[in-house]
Amino acid sequence: MRRLLILTLIATPALLGADKTTDTMLQILRDLAGLQDQMKILQQSFEGKLNLSLANAAQARAAAEQAGKSTAALGDRLQKGLQDQQDQQTKTLSTVAALAARGSSQHFSDGASPISHPRYA
Repeated sequence: MRRLLILTLIATPALLGADKTTDTMLQILRDLAGLQDQMKILQQSFEGKLNLSLANAAQARAAAEQAGKSTAALGDRLQKGLQDQQDQQTKTLSTVAALAARGSSQHFSDGASPISHPRYA
């Protein structure tokens, strides 16, 4: 009987320890499953944000390209406008010079100088 009591005292903690180890293992497995779920959620969130960032980058690139094209077109229109203005001024100056030359030849056709001309005297 004494032997049985000693065996029982020795075996009981070992058997109870096995239950505790099993419980610990089950808790670790539950924690591991929870971590795997969290990793899946984190990965999905990361992929969603990455896709959104890629889409925003593509939109920004397209907007920059459009701004470049618009700026080039504006520069072309400005250059053409300046050229048209210069052409018009040249044409106007040529016309004024021709009229001035014709007018001075009509006014002073008698050979008199502008200083001695009766109109300017």
